[in-house]
Amino acid sequence: MFRRLRSWLGGTQGPVASPVSDRQRPPPIETKFYQYYVLDQAPMPWSLSWVEPNIVSRLGLVSSFVIAVSATAEGFVDPATRRMNREFRLFMSSAVGVLTPGNERAQAVAAQIGVGVLAVPDSRGVLLWDLLLDPSIPGVFEPPPGCIVGHFDVARGRIVADSYRPNPGYSADGQGPPGSVPPAYMREMLRLAEARHLNR
Repeated sequence: MFRRLRSWLGGTQGPVASPVSDRQRPPPIETKFYQYYVLDQAPMPWSLSWVEPNIVSRLGLVSSFVIAVSATAEGFVDPATRRMNREFRLFMSSAVGVLTPGNERAQAVAAQIGVGVLAVPDSRGVLLWDLLLDPSIPGVFEPPPGCIVGHFDVARGRIVADSYRPNPGYSADGQGPPGSVPPAYMREMLRLAEARHLNR
């Protein structure tokens, strides 16, 4: 049994190369999180999720929907007071491998790369792709450590579908709000998570 109590925006931004004025800084990254209180989940009854209430009400709080758990509603902001969900990390890694070759935004980034490697970040590193696709965005962005979910080879401006390499160092944890699903993947990941849940 659970009930949603609030949603909030978590802003994260990696270090910016110095010296850089405020005018040159890239825009902050904002990710929407949803908090759920689970009655039979003591001693950490609070769950942080990337999935909105209407879907959770229909499917339940599926394990891959939960980014982290905490003893208090405020505990998600501090890495010391939250516990990351391993199932979410495994789901992210697997889903990125399945969905990226068919993702339009990922293919647009690959077209800019031409030949090389496409790094696929979680929500904390989406500016990596934004800067490649829009050179007018000011500033220099350094992604937070551990935010790269995996890599694909790129050839002739296209993602090589069978070249996915999960990043063994990927972690949604870190200073500030944790990593979540990048916006460009939200719909596809919801469909994939729902299909996997219903086919269990």
